[in-house]
Amino acid sequence: MSGKCLYLGRYPGVHFSFGAVKMGFKFIKINTYGVDNESTSPGALGKRGDRNSPTVYNAALHIAQFWDGRAKDVEEQAGGPILNPVEMNMPSKEFVVARLKSINGYRQLFAKAFPDEADPITYWNLQKAIGAFERTLITPSRFDQYL
Repeated sequence: MSGKCLYLGRYPGVHFSFGAVKMGFKFIKINTYGVDNESTSPGALGKRGDRNSPTVYNAALHIAQFWDGRAKDVEEQAGGPILNPVEMNMPSKEFVVARLKSINGYRQLFAKAFPDEADPITYWNLQKAIGAFERTLITPSRFDQYL
């Protein structure tokens, strides 16, 4: 559940989305067959990326992430847009972790998702949680089931 809340940028009773466009923007992608229907993707502070976003559906099945393949899996990919100055414009991993720790709802979700860790809110756990949610975004065709 924490990965979905992080991905969508919403938690019941809490208004938080890393202060950026991307998390709320991903919600649109889920409802439009996994793409944003934009020639280049909108980002933070009115900036636009150089490329359009690849589909989120079946992304976990791809051999690499991003158009240039620089991330090996969805977990690694999940950490990139957050720190990218065009996409989400967060200043550092430490800043993101501090923001998450400041919200009781997220503290509870991370504790539940990572019960064996003394400090469950880490940047890597954020990436793992978002990646776990992205791994559920598989289209239900017979071909996909075959894969």
